[in-house]
Amino acid sequence: MGSPWLRYNDTMRLWNKYKVTSIPSLVFVDAATGKVVCRNGLLVVRDDPKGLEFPWGPKPFAEVVAGPLLRNNRQTADSGSLEGHYVGVYFSAHWDSFQQYFSEMPWLAVPYSDEARRSRLNRLYGIQGIPTLILLDAEGHVITRQGRVEVLNDPECRLFPWHPRPVLELSEANAVQLHEGPCLVLFVDAEEEGELEPAKELLQPVAEKLMAKSKAKDEEMPLLFFVAGEEEEEKEKVEEEEVEEVEVGEEEDDGYSPPVLAGWGVSLGQTRCPHACTHGAPDQLLNVSVPQHT
Repeated sequence: MGSPWLRYNDTMRLWNKYKVTSIPSLVFVDAATGKVVCRNGLLVVRDDPKGLEFPWGPKPFAEVVAGPLLRNNRQTADSGSLEGHYVGVYFSAHWDSFQQYFSEMPWLAVPYSDEARRSRLNRLYGIQGIPTLILLDAEGHVITRQGRVEVLNDPECRLFPWHPRPVLELSEANAVQLHEGPCLVLFVDAEEEGELEPAKELLQPVAEKLMAKSKAKDEEMPLLFFVAGEEEEEKEKVEEEEVEEVEVGEEEDDGYSPPVLAGWGVSLGQTRCPHACTHGAPDQLLNVSVPQHT
């Protein structure tokens, strides 16, 4: 029996636009504006088969996480204690690992048995792979979905709270971003520290213009910019990630939405920079562990 839905033949364009990394995947889009309403459509339909919450638009973090939180000594705290703080939302492993993490770390946790709240958090951020660390500002707005990369690249938190930068230096930590959408990587013959700066300055105006345009539309960057030293291991890393050649033009303004996932366990907590720095670190951390999903 044929499907009653319309079919779009340029599937790779949609695959890239919505950064789909696993199938099946269902994304709800507002036909009038073209903006993503919900990235985790399969999970939404599972949780709300009668469509009582339709059109399933995003809700504020404070509303989604509302409820009692647990400490690893089994005492409770109210989710309101997170308000006014930077919060790290960390999506990690399933039940067994969650138990181990939670017993060793001083973070708060959404009770693992609260599947409805875990599912709502997953739907809110459309998590598609683990581990993922999302940084929120004091008002609950997303600063970056690449928190794990930022922590690995900046363990002393000198650039905290890690607002997106127009041009990045390609590293082993952030190379994972190469398969999340179109990227432009400029390789230069640089062996000494600081020799990549001219390359950054070359890309900066174009990248800043594209970033401003995307921010004004409340969209993610349609193209990521990197610079890298002309070293064999860096070129091999790009080849491994299968980066496609792209053209940069004035009219290219497609928005790309972040990933999509399913069913997580959640914990939240207070943390400090691992080096006891005074320049900043997330005030609160939300650790989301992934239960087995079928």
